[in-house]
Amino acid sequence: MASTISPMTLGDIFDRTFSMIGKTFWRNLAIAFTFMIIPAILFTISAHRFYSSMPDFGGTSPNQSIEAIGPFISGSVYFGIASLLFALGAMMAEIAITLVIGRELSSERIDYATALRLTFDRRWLNGIGEGLLKSLGLCAFVVVATILGVIIGVSVGRGNGSSSPILILFTVLFILVLVAALFYFIIRLYFALTAVAVEDLGPINALKKSWHLVGDHWWRTLGILILFFILSGFAISVVTVPVTFGSMWNEYKHFFTMLGETGGQVAPSQLRHLQMSLGPLVGISSGLSSLLSLLITPAFTVVMYFDLRARHNDLPAPEPPAPTEDVPVQVI
Repeated sequence: MASTISPMTLGDIFDRTFSMIGKTFWRNLAIAFTFMIIPAILFTISAHRFYSSMPDFGGTSPNQSIEAIGPFISGSVYFGIASLLFALGAMMAEIAITLVIGRELSSERIDYATALRLTFDRRWLNGIGEGLLKSLGLCAFVVVATILGVIIGVSVGRGNGSSSPILILFTVLFILVLVAALFYFIIRLYFALTAVAVEDLGPINALKKSWHLVGDHWWRTLGILILFFILSGFAISVVTVPVTFGSMWNEYKHFFTMLGETGGQVAPSQLRHLQMSLGPLVGISSGLSSLLSLLITPAFTVVMYFDLRARHNDLPAPEPPAPTEDVPVQVI
């Protein structure tokens, strides 16, 4: 069924976002658990292994540090692999949830199984491709811009005997311009994954679509995104901070008790114990914040995506009602 969505005000965007979260909550929760539960467990285990290897690797004894190189490297490798799996699971969950919300906005309800089937039907591969292309493009831009900046900076330095203040000013301005340019590109390409999910576009076409949609609405998009992430970040932290802090309550309690008893002196054994306990904290906080973000952020992103499409007249026209035939009335 074709969408009848028209350009929205800020209030309309947030109103539709809350509406979509409510309508699709249980389906999205099931999808998030399906894609995230195993990666989150592996991530927590690998984080515990990684942080447990850090105190020995940074020990005061050289022999102890040398012996700890192996566990530290293996812990780092496992932690890196688990982080990639965690990011992949989050991306696939976002695609499936985006599908559910996108179809809901188009007045077409799809169930949990259909969302999973459509996600595994090449959309997840397109999502990986889009992410890789975007990351490589941004990295290439930074590298090229840095090389050009160094060349210009060297040229400026050679042409001026008292070049230190000029070089400092040039470096500061260059960094500011580079950060601003990166921010500009990130916002222009923000909706590429949404285009992959909603319109089943390939990586290159999805990046082009996001670039085109944001276009003349860059400042408006930036302002709304900043407002949303401030509000959603606060809402997520209200839930995650008490949970993560509570999960480490005993460790914090012993640590601060020790500080009080020793007058602020940190015992190496206690610091080592605290470092080794960071793994579960990182795993729990990352898993919970990702879960909550998946339940909130895709709804807002999809609504914004449809709003931008409406502003570009990119939504299909509503289907006309089926014609009805006049049935002659027989008079008896």
